[in-house]
Amino acid sequence: MMNSKWKRAALIALSLVLVFSGCTGKGGKNESEAVIEDPNVTAPGELPIVKDKITLKLGTYSSNNIIDYNTNEYTKFLEEKTGIDFEFDVMVNPEQKIKILLAANDELPDLLFGIRFGQDMLIKYGKNGTGALVDLGEYMDNYGYYLNECLSNTIVKDLEKRLTTDDGGRYFMPAIAEQTGNMYTCKAFINKKWLDKLGLEVPKTTEEFKNVMHRFVNEDPNGNGKKDEIGITGCTNGWNAIPWHFFMNSFTYDDIWTQLVVDKDNKVSSVLYAPEFKKGLEYVNSLYADGLYDENAFTQDSAALRMQCQNDDEILGCIVAADIDSYFASVPERILDYVALPPLEGPEGVAYAVKTDVDVVTNGVMTKYCKNRLAAFRLMDYMLSEEATIFSRFGVEGKDWRPATENDVSVFESIGAKPRIVSMLTYGSVQNSNWEERNPYFRNLSISDGMAWNGLPYDGEKFKGDALAAYYGKEFEYRLPATRYTQEEQEEKAFILADLQQHIDQEMAKFILGRRSLNEYDTFLQELDSLDFAGYLKIVQSGVDRASK
Repeated sequence: MMNSKWKRAALIALSLVLVFSGCTGKGGKNESEAVIEDPNVTAPGELPIVKDKITLKLGTYSSNNIIDYNTNEYTKFLEEKTGIDFEFDVMVNPEQKIKILLAANDELPDLLFGIRFGQDMLIKYGKNGTGALVDLGEYMDNYGYYLNECLSNTIVKDLEKRLTTDDGGRYFMPAIAEQTGNMYTCKAFINKKWLDKLGLEVPKTTEEFKNVMHRFVNEDPNGNGKKDEIGITGCTNGWNAIPWHFFMNSFTYDDIWTQLVVDKDNKVSSVLYAPEFKKGLEYVNSLYADGLYDENAFTQDSAALRMQCQNDDEILGCIVAADIDSYFASVPERILDYVALPPLEGPEGVAYAVKTDVDVVTNGVMTKYCKNRLAAFRLMDYMLSEEATIFSRFGVEGKDWRPATENDVSVFESIGAKPRIVSMLTYGSVQNSNWEERNPYFRNLSISDGMAWNGLPYDGEKFKGDALAAYYGKEFEYRLPATRYTQEEQEEKAFILADLQQHIDQEMAKFILGRRSLNEYDTFLQELDSLDFAGYLKIVQSGVDRASK
């Protein structure tokens, strides 16, 4: 049955058709009528979506983990629920192929799933551009049943604004994963086994930490009679595995990626120009000068860090990495020798955790070639439902996952999360149960943080979940908010950053390794000015201002 809210919406929609029946859009067809009228489509939120079966062509990308989209359990689930059959165009390199098809104005599938579209592409191929992508605004307003629930319940700030491009269009249905663990990924882990052996506590300040590291590298805590202990390490290509970023947050906020912050009025600035940043570099440099910071962390890749972690003799005192469990794959029991190192309090009392806000991904767009537009939109809208979202991530209930019971424990119990879902299908494994979330979805906190522990003592997800309590709620208030750039700004920003970021990375390493004196830090800032850092900040400010309107 249609509830009163949607009855009113349907009546309003019908009145719009009648009122504007004399107004025509491109090609002489009434635009409102094209959106609203389809006698084969049921009311918003009602299933099945269509009364008589139709077929939609879906474009997406191939995966070694998905056996066959045609026989996939999520495909069968959607077809049964909606009354819509699917024909798949599975692409190996979809971003490149789609760009070629769009540029050539060649025919595209009805819907494109799991393919990222930037602001520039949405505008270029939107209503004021080539028209290849359909503006979903009227559909969202009149038929966004589950989208409306998402807008009402998401923790994403200003989601509706983020769905709207600079030309006023709304071209995509989102994918949103509100997982707390993925918001706090700049973590460090300290060897608790060594702390216990040396009679030490987990350090709370930068000076306490330095003292602990001195004892780690000088007092043979692994007991092999060799001076082979490494104090602090990481790698260049791991997930937030560059150690110096972690320690800078004891002096000023370092978000790892931009070193940019805002004030209460959303004015953008760089912490590189703050005196506290230089003090942070002095501290990290002192760690290296004292033999406590592994020089290899500036050059080694994740494979080399994995070898360090799995060395016959345990040799690591502190590891900086978001996914520390992946480095102990062959010796999973060793992960229990480590505990999370909370943000260390610096000399001025600063101790920030890095927090990344939830991303909004363009996981579903409609092309102008779609004939059954209302049904296609309703399909994407249904994908945002909790039922479809859970299936798209976890697979078949009873086979791939089961509801949690009172005896289960959440992976994120350390921050008070309650268990909801016990997964029996390893994510990322070869399977034919889901699409690996290559579709619109709304995985809210209850679902994402409600993943239950599998009970295995060396489970990496539970280990990282337990670590979360050390960082949760300790983030800097004035983090860089969402940005939105024009195509010209994006191109100019990328041009400036090509040299700017490389120079920053190189000079940070030199300062820390003592190959450039910190007395030259003012000169370094002048070098940034010569690389148009001011121009870069101006573009970012423009992006922040535009996104906040």
